[in-house]
Amino acid sequence: MMNKLSEPIVVDWRFLFGAGVIMVLALWFSKKARTVTKTEVNLARQGEGIERFDSSVASRQLVRRAVSFSKFMRRITPHQVTEFVENRFKPIPEEERDTASFDLIRASVNLTVAALLISLGTSLKLPLSTTYVTFMVAMGTSLADRAWGRESAVYRITGVLTVISGWFITAFVAFTVSALVAFGLMYGGIYGVIGAILLVIIMFIQFARVHNKREKNAEMEEPGFVTNEHDLIVNCTNEIKSSVENTMKIYKGLLDGLFNEDRKGLMKLYKIADEFHGKSKRRRAYEVLPAIQRLNPESLDTAQYYVQVTDYFYEISISLRYMTESAFNFIDNNH
Repeated sequence: MMNKLSEPIVVDWRFLFGAGVIMVLALWFSKKARTVTKTEVNLARQGEGIERFDSSVASRQLVRRAVSFSKFMRRITPHQVTEFVENRFKPIPEEERDTASFDLIRASVNLTVAALLISLGTSLKLPLSTTYVTFMVAMGTSLADRAWGRESAVYRITGVLTVISGWFITAFVAFTVSALVAFGLMYGGIYGVIGAILLVIIMFIQFARVHNKREKNAEMEEPGFVTNEHDLIVNCTNEIKSSVENTMKIYKGLLDGLFNEDRKGLMKLYKIADEFHGKSKRRRAYEVLPAIQRLNPESLDTAQYYVQVTDYFYEISISLRYMTESAFNFIDNNH
């Protein structure tokens, strides 16, 4: 039986064609595939915006080392060379920019370099992940294109490290689960097959629910792109409406939980208040300044109101989180 493994394997072309069709359809219609693409584009985008990842110790250390190395290179590099390089990175004027994450030149470089690397690895019969290669090429071109500034570098690097570590963790988990499934099929027989199928169905449904919920929350937090005063007013109005609804929901639930001594309800309410606080904090930290910078000088009064509204709701979120935490601790301690 082991000798069969050394013989060439002939596969019916219809199976290969069917597998290719399924892969193409999955890449085109899968929400998870779109999420992966969205994460890659978000980390490689040119310009400001809300960062999806927080900073970490590793990213801060890497940025410090990179800044120190950059200063050292500037000291030893002739001024003429520095000026020549700087002239190659002149940004496009504000009025000529669009809402795209990056220009067609970088997109062409991403496509060409990724295709060449994948073709080279395939010709050498190397085990590689096309998604990993495409992602790392996109990160490399964004770094070379100065898409990562000092304001966003720590968050982008954290995102890259998170994605890479996620791939390695996924590989380890897949290896472990494959071993467990193999043992189950070997010793369980038909019962092991039925159990594995049921487990796959349950996990598929559960993961789909979690992913849909995560996508729904992300869409609710996704801000509108502000380019003028009208967009700012619309965005601010939507934020006020959403924040007032969340505030009333949390406050009403807080009173009901206290009167009914609902410990589980208060714990769930505290998580909602904490998410509301995190959303308000991220908007206050990452969204306000880029939105104001894109406005005309004539819209400064509107920008001031926008800053005040954002700051007020941030303070409200702090109060709500403190109130729900105190109420939960009060009931949790059986007072």
